[in-house]
Amino acid sequence: MKKVFSLICVLLVAAISLNAQGQNQVGSIIKGADGKPAGIVFHYDEATATGLMVSLVDTVLPWGDSGVNIELAKDYINSEVASHDFDGLINTAAIVTKFGKKTNYAARWCFELTAGRLSGWYLPSSGELNILLAKRQIINKALVDAKQKPLTPTWHWTSSEGDANLAWSLLFSGGDNYPQDKNSPRIVRAIRKF
Repeated sequence: MKKVFSLICVLLVAAISLNAQGQNQVGSIIKGADGKPAGIVFHYDEATATGLMVSLVDTVLPWGDSGVNIELAKDYINSEVASHDFDGLINTAAIVTKFGKKTNYAARWCFELTAGRLSGWYLPSSGELNILLAKRQIINKALVDAKQKPLTPTWHWTSSEGDANLAWSLLFSGGDNYPQDKNSPRIVRAIRKF
């Protein structure tokens, strides 16, 4: 538990507010510490002046090892319940704590991403990925404007676990949310709080 708490603290400190002044609209490109584009805003809450941004790049990786339950993450038994999971940061910390650096997997890739020399990226939960999916047309336009490839209309991993063998993935061409084998390679796209 101490390891997960420490990992969450590291992620939260890394995610402390960027100066997003003028960049808080959905579709805005946020520049990183190096002045280069790092991500695109897909959610912004004016009341708290915080938001979520998605990475400009993706990869294809398995979720993790099938047969391994992440004890410190909740297991979601159906898509309706999973779609209310907004704990991607906590889920990612629990997954990385469990699997460590023994292989390359979705949560580790997100956690180690330093796009724009920014840390604090994580594997989105099912609920967070649903927010991104709802904004995909705006995000795709911004990605193309940033000379990056648009969101792939296929299965994307979430950090939401189903059970020891399954984790939730979201189909970007139709919005289906379905548990799939953790060993299966799927698209991975990181997000970050700002």
